[in-house]
Parts: sequence; C-alpha cells; structure tokens
Amino acid sequence: MNQPDQTQVNTGDRPPVDASGTNAEATRTAGQVGPPPPVPATEADRTDAVVSVAQQYELVRQLGRGTFGEVWLARKNPSGIEKAVKVLHQPADQDTAKRELKSLELIKNLRHPYLLATEDFWVGGNKLYIVTELADGTLRGRMKECIAEGRPGIPLDELLVYLHESAEGLDYLHQKQITHRDVKPDNILVVNRHAKVADFGLVRHQAAAVEAVSFAGTPAFMAPEIWLGEGGPASDQYALAVSYVELRQGKTPFAFATDGVMAAHVEGKFGFDDLIPEAERAVLRKAMARKPEDRYPTCAAFAAALADSEGRAVVRSDTPAGKPQPKWLIPAAAAAVVLLGVGVYFGFFAEKGGSRAGETATPAGAVAEPGTELVTFLDGRQAPQWVTLTRGPETMRFRLITPTGGPGTPMPFYLAAAKVWNQLHQEACKAGGVPDPDREQPGGPAAPVVNVTATQAAAVAAAMGGRLPTPDEWDHAAGFHDRGGLAGPLRVGGAARVGLKEPAPATGPDADRSANALGLLDMGGNGREWTAAVLPGRGQPPLPVDGAAFDPEARVVLRGRAYFLRTPLTFADMELERDEPQTQFAREKSAYTGYRVVLPVP
Repeated sequence: MNQPDQTQVNTGDRPPVDASGTNAEATRTAGQVGPPPPVPATEADRTDAVVSVAQQYELVRQLGRGTFGEVWLARKNPSGIEKAVKVLHQPADQDTAKRELKSLELIKNLRHPYLLATEDFWVGGNKLYIVTELADGTLRGRMKECIAEGRPGIPLDELLVYLHESAEGLDYLHQKQITHRDVKPDNILVVNRHAKVADFGLVRHQAAAVEAVSFAGTPAFMAPEIWLGEGGPASDQYALAVSYVELRQGKTPFAFATDGVMAAHVEGKFGFDDLIPEAERAVLRKAMARKPEDRYPTCAAFAAALADSEGRAVVRSDTPAGKPQPKWLIPAAAAAVVLLGVGVYFGFFAEKGGSRAGETATPAGAVAEPGTELVTFLDGRQAPQWVTLTRGPETMRFRLITPTGGPGTPMPFYLAAAKVWNQLHQEACKAGGVPDPDREQPGGPAAPVVNVTATQAAAVAAAMGGRLPTPDEWDHAAGFHDRGGLAGPLRVGGAARVGLKEPAPATGPDADRSANALGLLDMGGNGREWTAAVLPGRGQPPLPVDGAAFDPEARVVLRGRAYFLRTPLTFADMELERDEPQTQFAREKSAYTGYRVVLPVP
C-alpha cells in the first residue's frame, strides 16, 4: 500500500495506529514525545467515507491522513468490534487503487501470526475501502520512542524478537510465491508486543524465483537488483536487514552515503555504528550482499544467524494475547545460555504457570554429561547440552537440538549422537522386554544395528524412553536448515564412512571423524535410518507416526546414506529426498537400514 503520511502510535492507553502502518510523525513538533492529540473528525472529513461504510461501520476518529488516503478507527455495526478502515483518495479506476486491489486479491485469504490480517475490502463510490485489524504502532514509532528515552534505537533483545517474527511472516509469503517489495520499519507493525508485517500494496506473485519488476518500493530499503529492474524473495530479506540496522542504531546504514542512496545500495557501502560488533556486521553484510544468491536461503535463516552472532537464544511465549508476557530473549551468559553449534534456539514454548527457575529439564533416565553447558528456557528451566543414557554396560550420548525456525519447526529435542549399535540394541531389548529375533549383525557388536523392521526399531526406542526421529527432526539435526557454508552433514576436515563392505563401528576415534557441526556421528554415511513417518502416496508429504507400531505395508521414510555407496550424503541430496524420500516397507528388514533415538525434552 502506498501509505498516508500520518499515523498515531499506541502504547498502553494511547489511540491505536491504523493497520496500514501510516504515521503522524509529521504532525509532531520538534522534541515532542508520544502521539499528537487525536485529529477531530469533522462532518466534512466524514462525508464520502460515511456514505459508503455507514451500514457496516461507525467511523470514530481519523487516525491518519496523507497523500494517498486516510485511515479511520471504526466500530463494526452492531458488534462494536474496533477495526481500522483505510480509504484511498485516488479513484478506484486509477493506477494506485488498481495496484492496491490487485495486491489485496493475492493476500486476502492468507493468515499467519506475523502478517497483519486483511479482513475485508470493497469498492464504493469509485473509492477503495480496506478493513484490517488494529495495531498498537509501527517499529519506526517504537524506535523513536527509544531514541526519546536516550537509547540509540530499539534494545537488541526486543529487536531480535521483532526480526524473527517478521522473518517468519515474510517466509510464509515467499512460500505462497508472493514477494512483499516494500519491507521497512513503517510497514512492520506492533500488535500486543508482537511484530506483524503489513502494507501489502506492492506485493507481487512470483512468476519465477527472480522476476522482472517495475521500479517499486522505498529507495532507502531497495535491494540492488530492484534498482536494476529485478527482484524476488531475497530482495525482501535485503530490505529486512536494512530495516534492522536502522532500528538498531537509529539511522540507516546509508545515512553516511556521499554518492547517493542508489550508489550506496549497488556498491554495498554500509555505515555501521560502533554498537554493532564485527560478528553482527558480517551477518548483515551477507543479508545485504549485492547478489541475491549470496544472501541467506530464507529470512528466518538470516534472523537465526543474527541471533547466533550476538550470543542470543531467542524464545517465544505462548502467553495468550492481552496477558502479561515475560522476556522473550535470554542473553547467553557464561554457563547459562548456549547456542548449539550454528543453530539458534527460538521455538520452545514456555509452559503456563509462571517461572520454573532452578529446575533442570533432563529426559527421564538420562543424566547430564559432566561439564556440559546449559541452555535456559523461557520458563526458567535449564537443559543440559549433552546427556547420557545407559543400558547395561552400554552408554549412548544425546545432543540437545534446537531447530532454527521456519514453518513446521520441531520443538527442541535430544537426538542420539550415534546410530544405535548391536550391543546397545540387545541391552535395550533386555531392559525393556522387547523381543530380539536372531538376525545377522554385519560389522560386529559395535556396528550400527541393521536387519530390524521399523516396528522393532520403534519398540526399542520406546523401551529407551524415546522414539524414532521425524524426517524434519533428522534434517534439522543434520544441519540442512542451517548449513553454515558446508556441502553436507559433515564438519570441515571430517570423513564420512562410505564405500564400505559392512557398517563401521558406531562410536570411537574413526567415528568421531564422521561428526557434523553439532557433533552427531554418521549423518552422512554408514547406513540409512528409519524415521517416524510414512509416505501415503507419490507426491504427498510424509505423515508422522505416533507410537511404536507401523502398518506392515506402510512405506516408511528413510534418512541417511547407505554405507556401500561411494559418496557421502550432501545437502543437495537431501533437497531431492525431501521431495521424493527414500522409503522401505515397514515389514522389511535390510542390511543397510538402522536407526537412532530421540529423547523428548520434559
């Protein structure tokens, strides 16, 4: 939406802002803090709007008015529910309104927690009316409040939450093949302390990954490819990064430009204040890389990397709207909060009922590994980074995995550092009373167990107090969503176990060389693995299986890499397998398929 020039910001009992992100900063006097007095709604102001909306809404107060339109606080008849109603000045048959209407058709049925909901729109009297939910303010308004309080910009912990939420909203649009094209602080609204991306007047359907576009957007936030006549999802990420810098330091990274804004964008000339450390700058430079393909794969990946660079573990509250909420980000103090590998933890929901500080979230039957670091959850609990589980003389290590976000992101979980080996499998069967039929054990007692059905593997996992991993959990643990420049699930200098005649020992010095970035062994070789999902049909997504029993005729999704293959698993392979997974009938045993175990976080 090309927005009006005026807005009011709502914090506490202040009047709400309009849902399009319009602002009234121009009406403030120099040095004035807070919103201006409400604009009185005169009869002359109301005339056209009232005629068209009187049957549906009572226009209470004008929230903003500018070049392109005006926004009203309105109450729905007869319920009295308050909404924002925007009226475009330009006739509905003119370019601006036509573009707005086309954008509305694209997004009218989209619903996401971090997108401002468009609730209705219509043309009446040759004017376009748009109804949205109300917001409390914009991120630009919040930044100005912070500056008025003597801060350089929005505090880092608060800003990172807004960034993660905006990134999720934008990634959702991108999954729907829609680019926003006008991401900026004015168009990210705050609703009950959460960010919502708004103002969709320039959204466009992606005919391809990178499309030819008209010169559209706000120059200070436009990616280099936009200036050159192209654009796509990566352009939204670029604009989000520029917005973050401005909100963080109180001025854009181009405030120092001497050769013009366009040249600064195209040549990558950024200005960072001293408060932004080098690690954070490196992430921002990547998100604002000149070439779209050099940026992060998603906005969420950018947000995760940024939190990682600052040593923040981002957590979100599931506190219902309108209730007090605790802090959402917890600084990574020594021996208190630790980001795991290159991952960032921001998806674990706090339990209701207040703080549980002092409690330790260790899986039943497991013990924290001596000297391991701790991760602090939103409700005050701490979870060990590494735990161990013992069955007889055999001990398995488990790593806390904290997925990096995105749609369908799993909750944090513990994953076995190695595939279950033959001796451990036998001890777990004894301890849990699980039948263990005679079977061949290629590689010996220390090698990963094979020749077990999916149901047998799931039953032993349950006897250990866990379950099989879902494909999404396995992929997150492998590093698929947070690759860190790696080609596959293998750390730099490592060696995957492939091209073998039989599986190699699951643990030991040789196995350690097969570790990925999180210290998990053999994610890229030494055998395939059962997961807790089945494939219902070709072209259909996997369905998670709850419990330890599979339909014998079900095609169970596999992950990993067979040990006899000569090349290790790569992320490119995983991309293909996410579309067309390897599968195996649940009733079948295979000399190439084993399993590993997930322990839930209590």
